[in-house]
Amino acid sequence: MELSKEEKLVAYIANPYLDYHPNAEIDKIPLEFIEKNKLSLLLLEKGLETEIGRKYAKLRERMLQELCELTHEFERVNIDFIVIKFPELPRTHGDMDILIVNGLERVEDVLRSEGYELWKEDEPQREGYKKNDGMLLKIDIHTESSWGGIKYLIKEDIWENRVKREINGVEVPFPSHEYEFLITAAHGMRENVVTLFDVFYVNFLFKKGINMEFVKAVAKENNWLKQLFYFSRAIYDVHRELYDEELEFLSDVSKIKPLKIDRLPFHFPFGIATSLKVEKALLDLKTQGFKDFAFDISAYLQDLRWIKGVFTR
Repeated sequence: MELSKEEKLVAYIANPYLDYHPNAEIDKIPLEFIEKNKLSLLLLEKGLETEIGRKYAKLRERMLQELCELTHEFERVNIDFIVIKFPELPRTHGDMDILIVNGLERVEDVLRSEGYELWKEDEPQREGYKKNDGMLLKIDIHTESSWGGIKYLIKEDIWENRVKREINGVEVPFPSHEYEFLITAAHGMRENVVTLFDVFYVNFLFKKGINMEFVKAVAKENNWLKQLFYFSRAIYDVHRELYDEELEFLSDVSKIKPLKIDRLPFHFPFGIATSLKVEKALLDLKTQGFKDFAFDISAYLQDLRWIKGVFTR
């Protein structure tokens, strides 16, 4: 893996399961590497401060307060919702993602009463709201468990398997550990990228306890089991190469050839990304019909143009 000395040191310091601390000075803090791999808050916990880390720490604290307030308001008017893509491990966030299961018609009224305004409607099944009361807060409201309009999971199933995490004394609904893994994998494969934070978070989730047979069954039902295997392979290969330790719980990676991990974040090669997306589109054609297939192909073509640009520029 082609990492600089400083990047390797940061990778060791950020790992929550290694007792590495920034006792020795880093000649030059690799800020771009830290930001792209979403590590600044993990590093802050280990004592390695950066300006962006302090900024995101304040934003995360404010977001947690806002989630508590919104939980009260949504529950008051019987809106069923789940907070997604907000890991227990501290990660940098530009916005909060909330999946609405029931009561969508009441969501906008609640958000406007809390000072939010609609500012983004450029993606199917997602709307963006924002407010600025001294700190800019953004919320993405998801009406389906989809990314770029392509459905990866069934939102009612995420709701049925929800858990509560206590935040500032308030119980807020989040996906189960199994669905946290599925959402992390689906989002990573939709964007064709795996960050070092993803590696840490998957390890964290499995240490908490995950039923991998359930995870595989859900991915298969939703036509992206092979994508799950590739995501797991990337996580496995990065962890083994960086830390010389195999994540045994990802035993299914044997179904996929080892990946060549040169840099982090890791971007799936164009050929792999293309074949995986075509496979899901064809399976969606078989199980969901032509309408979903046509939408998949249209959305994936936009993805593939971007991916090709990553490898040609």
